[in-house]
Amino acid sequence: MLKQSLYALAGATVIGTSFVGSAEAQVTCDVSNFTESIACEGAFSGNASPDIPGNTYFGTSDWTEILKVDSDSGTDGGLTVTGGGTSGGYSLTGLAADHQYMVSLKGGPSFSVYLLEAGITSISGLWNTDGLFKGNGTSGPGLSNVVVWKTRVDDTPPPESVPEPAAMAGLMAVGAGIVLNRRKKAEQA
Repeated sequence: MLKQSLYALAGATVIGTSFVGSAEAQVTCDVSNFTESIACEGAFSGNASPDIPGNTYFGTSDWTEILKVDSDSGTDGGLTVTGGGTSGGYSLTGLAADHQYMVSLKGGPSFSVYLLEAGITSISGLWNTDGLFKGNGTSGPGLSNVVVWKTRVDDTPPPESVPEPAAMAGLMAVGAGIVLNRRKKAEQA
């Protein structure tokens, strides 16, 4: 819960910054670029891929791509993107409440990522590319793709706690002492 609150607080301000070159303008994302998001990071050069070593978004590199629309409108599973060029709408359905999701918007030579609130199962809103930079460094290129990512689920149960050998030896010594004490008392009676 604290983590979500921190993301929401960070999302209220601009987090990501990118410089494409000294002569090009600075462009940053804002949660208003993908409504219903709680935080954003970007704009970054290249493609959003946590599989590239060193790519960490919202504190983790443990993201898996699940849905992708390769234009400013289309459908892939529960992701529907509508619009034209630099803005439009989206809907996302069929999400599992026990996962965390993020969405990346790619346009021009850049992308930004947007964190969605944990526990959602469906969401809809508006998108725009104001948080992306064009090849000339200005904001607002045409949308190339929208990708939905989720955190990987570790289905391995946590290991059971096993008493340490020193603790076991101590417990055995206490138990032996109790048994010997009872035998002594029984012999004296």
